[in-house]
Amino acid sequence: MEYKLSYDVTKEDYLEYNDVHARKTMSSYFMLVALKTFVVLCSAIMIYFQVRSHQFTYSLIIPILIMGYAFFGRKLLRNKYLGKIYDSNKNIHQQNEVTIDENNISEKNSVSSMNLTKDQITEIVACKNGVYIYFSKVQCILVPSHAFENDQAFETFVEFVRTNYSSDSVKFCRFTKNKLSHVFLGILTGIVLFSVFIYFSMH
Repeated sequence: MEYKLSYDVTKEDYLEYNDVHARKTMSSYFMLVALKTFVVLCSAIMIYFQVRSHQFTYSLIIPILIMGYAFFGRKLLRNKYLGKIYDSNKNIHQQNEVTIDENNISEKNSVSSMNLTKDQITEIVACKNGVYIYFSKVQCILVPSHAFENDQAFETFVEFVRTNYSSDSVKFCRFTKNKLSHVFLGILTGIVLFSVFIYFSMH
């Protein structure tokens, strides 16, 4: 079987690639989760002592602002920065022609071309919106789901890549959203916000 694909790498594809690569580097991902947890806990402690002392000061706003940055501001600024890189680098969003069979992968666009054998593949990562076929620690062939007619065709392709390219030495990972960490951080954030509510209800 052979796949012949033609697609553009969109800005959304590029942003998701960076998210996936960060998650693939588990130490970076857990460090981010730990940082957010630390911020929420510190904020909760600060607000608790504010509530306990029955003294409102503007310092109460500081932990709330820090939490806002940790959960929303950081990602917005990061995406803005990466978006600028995407817009300024025309090599990223060239029209890609990718051919994949059971043993070989080729990719070409107006700037470059590349041919890889199965032995050169080091890792495969799949998620809802794409497959990332790595041939080094940071370089990969990105195949987005919008290169296919529908979700079923994309899932068939994912299974084809897993079957033919994964092995004992080539790890295949399927990433989904880490709901557990989101729930845990959501509960902690809820405690902090509830503390704020209690404080204002007492005044």
